[in-house]
Amino acid sequence: MIDMKRLDYSLGEHRVAFVSPGLLSELEKRFRNYVARRAFALYERSGRPKGKDWQHWLQAESDYLFARPKVLESEDRISLFAVIPEKPPRCIQICMASMRVIIKTTLLHTDPEQPPEQFLLAHWAKEIDPENADAILNGSLFTLTAWKVMPQGSRPQTNSGCTMHPLVA
Repeated sequence: MIDMKRLDYSLGEHRVAFVSPGLLSELEKRFRNYVARRAFALYERSGRPKGKDWQHWLQAESDYLFARPKVLESEDRISLFAVIPEKPPRCIQICMASMRVIIKTTLLHTDPEQPPEQFLLAHWAKEIDPENADAILNGSLFTLTAWKVMPQGSRPQTNSGCTMHPLVA
C-alpha cells in the first residue's frame, strides 16, 4: 500500500486534503450505501413498482454524484476537470489509487436541502502515480492532474510532487 502524504489546504470556504489510498474502498462503500438507501426510499415513495429498480438506482446515484468530470489524456499525464459546488462551504477529500480516484465533498454545516456528502468517481485507462498528483481549485473549477506510470527515465523532469496550488485572481 502506498503511504501518501496527507495534505490539508484551506481555500476560501473550502478545506481540501489528499488522503491515503487505503481509504478508497471505505469511500466507495460509503457512496454505494448512500445510493442503496436513497434508491430504496425512491422505490418506496413511488409505491414499490416492479421493474423500475434501475431508474431508482440511477436517480439515487445522480443525487450523490456532484459532477460529471471531463478527463483528458496526454502522452505523460491524465487530467480531470470538474465543477465543485462553491456554496455552502465544503471539505474536499481526494483519494487516489493507481487506476482510479474518488473525490468526496462534505458540507461543513448541515443543510437539509442537500446530501451531507457528494462524490466524484473516475477510473483511468492507464496506471498513474498517486504520489505525483497536483490539484487546483479555482472558484468552483477543480483540476486534478496525475502523471502516468512510465518506464524509468521516460518521464520529463518536473517539480510536481503531491501539492495543492491556489490560483490567485
